[in-house]
Amino acid sequence: MKGLISILFLLTTLSLGRATSGVLIPKNNEVKNIIVLHINTKWNKHNSLNISELKNCRVIYSWLGDQPPSVRKAIEKVPCIIIYKNNVRRYIRSADLSFKLNFSNEEIQKLVNQLNNEKN
Repeated sequence: MKGLISILFLLTTLSLGRATSGVLIPKNNEVKNIIVLHINTKWNKHNSLNISELKNCRVIYSWLGDQPPSVRKAIEKVPCIIIYKNNVRRYIRSADLSFKLNFSNEEIQKLVNQLNNEKN
């Protein structure tokens, strides 16, 4: 378990520097402590979610192929959404066998809102 947490922390660190679409600037120039990381593969990009309109968080898109081998081994299914608060992974949702995420933008926004309403 500690190894998986370390790998996911490494994934976040590396993804921040290797994001393919870049980091979206938070609305209202606020600094956000919630990061929504979307990882997919190029061959499956048609199943990516458009989460760029999420509010009160930073959204990062990254290709699995841009990650080091240790991170690629840790991600079993793509696409996947990982939500962090204060650099701690709080939620992870991966695709099913159809390589599609059964996770709506509204569900992601609800989780982001819950995390923003929590006391640190």
